[in-house]
Amino acid sequence: MRADKWLAECTARRRTPFGMTENFLHNLEELPASGTICLLGERGRNSRLTNLLRECRPDLPSPFSFDLPTATALPVCSFPDAVFIPDSLSSYDLILITSGKYRPLCDRLDDLGIGGYRILNPNFVHPFLQPGGATHLPKLAEAREIMHQEQDRHYYDLVISAITQKSDLRALYSALTELYGRMGRQYLDFIVPSAIRTVIEGGMEEGRNTVQFLGAFPDPVIHAFEPDAGVVAHSYFKPYLEHHPRVRISPLALWSGNDRLPFSTGQTGRSTLSTGNPPEKPLHPPCTVAATSIDQYVATHGIEKVDFIKMDIEGSETQALKGATGVIQAHRPQLAVCMYHRLEHYHEIPLFLAGCVEDYVFRVGHYSARYFFSETVLYGIPRELHGK
Repeated sequence: MRADKWLAECTARRRTPFGMTENFLHNLEELPASGTICLLGERGRNSRLTNLLRECRPDLPSPFSFDLPTATALPVCSFPDAVFIPDSLSSYDLILITSGKYRPLCDRLDDLGIGGYRILNPNFVHPFLQPGGATHLPKLAEAREIMHQEQDRHYYDLVISAITQKSDLRALYSALTELYGRMGRQYLDFIVPSAIRTVIEGGMEEGRNTVQFLGAFPDPVIHAFEPDAGVVAHSYFKPYLEHHPRVRISPLALWSGNDRLPFSTGQTGRSTLSTGNPPEKPLHPPCTVAATSIDQYVATHGIEKVDFIKMDIEGSETQALKGATGVIQAHRPQLAVCMYHRLEHYHEIPLFLAGCVEDYVFRVGHYSARYFFSETVLYGIPRELHGK
């Protein structure tokens, strides 16, 4: 296809409704060999795409990268209002937006009268889809086999297929969209609410899910853990939760045992123990936080029965599960554990739990319509409860 005709079609598609193409580029083979390309996005994404183009489209000239500051480097303002975009970008035949914050960038380019841009499918530049990911394929195939239903195995097939570098994501993206359409509410899919009275919530963040658990379960007592004091202090839900008679908020991190660990504070929802996978550019220097295990916490507080454990703790899930082995085996709680923070967690977490407990049904929930590797939850339901 001629470059001018292709760019005209791009312009015509730019204003498609949300949920349609939105001028997304899902197939790198569509990029014309002639013309100059500018990558507009954060440095890491631009670098990963440059490497991918070198591998998949060696016929293309090397693209120019206009690197935007990462969100953590920006002042508190609306991104990308504080970002300077020069008029000189109009000299390129195509601007390929690699940033996940593409909507305001499209508006900015429109305001500047700069056309001829497309939005890259963000999965092309996800860190998990870079060389080296294929080493996880055997373990992913092993984890796939413990999944209970074909829908769950289907998600693993998608992950296994996505890891191998490719230039065309159309089929995978369609499969992801179809899978996402089946999902219900994150952390509550497949769960039997009537059996839940006592909850351990790892990663309370601002408390939105805590409030939902109060409504979803019959008279629950929720032990919520959040080591990021700033998130809790500025939470909209704090006045409601801190005085609620059935909520116990703890500033501890969940880990394999009692310890004091380095802690990096990044964007909201991205604060993490530095022994795990800290933010690339934390907003604040690392501090230390106290950590405990679920086994020790339950013993110390005399909790007779734990019915539900939810974990979204930014990469520390495997360590926290090791510290909950006694409770999981003795209490047989229902589980909702995030496994998308690290590629290895897609197999480490299900295989660990499958070796830890007997007669559990494992299901997969995926709650991102855009990313293959985001908002993915492993559910574990005791067989005696499954389907009730």
